[in-house]
Amino acid sequence: MVATAHAIVGGAIVSSVPDPVLGLAIATLSHPVLDMVPHWDLGRNWTKKNKLTLAIQSLADLFLGFIATYLIFYNSNIPVWYFWSAVFLSTGWDVATGPYMLFKWRFPPFSWLYKFQSRIQSDTDFKTGMLIQGIFVAGVVVLVKFFL
Repeated sequence: MVATAHAIVGGAIVSSVPDPVLGLAIATLSHPVLDMVPHWDLGRNWTKKNKLTLAIQSLADLFLGFIATYLIFYNSNIPVWYFWSAVFLSTGWDVATGPYMLFKWRFPPFSWLYKFQSRIQSDTDFKTGMLIQGIFVAGVVVLVKFFL
């Protein structure tokens, strides 16, 4: 999934789970679970992309995700450190594979994370993947904002 989707789900978790230990664990584990949902992301066909373009696109996606998550979920009842830790941990798996993809760091832990994520990814074409992500993330936002 795009980093924006991961970040928004992390924000939903932090806004609905008051216990930081539990919330941070769930936010961290949400990433591989979401990657099993059919999706499209910027890392698709990354070996064919210019590395600078990939880095700029990925950082823009991450930044957009952080801003959107803050606007949707942050409130003064959530400790700032807890909010940003959960959002970062929900996106951190992809951030941690960046050195593997951009700098050819083919050693652990980067290689382990990349291989694990490659095995669990459920990729699809752009239109289908973005539609599925949009529906899934919108459902999470509605659930947390209106029902929890």
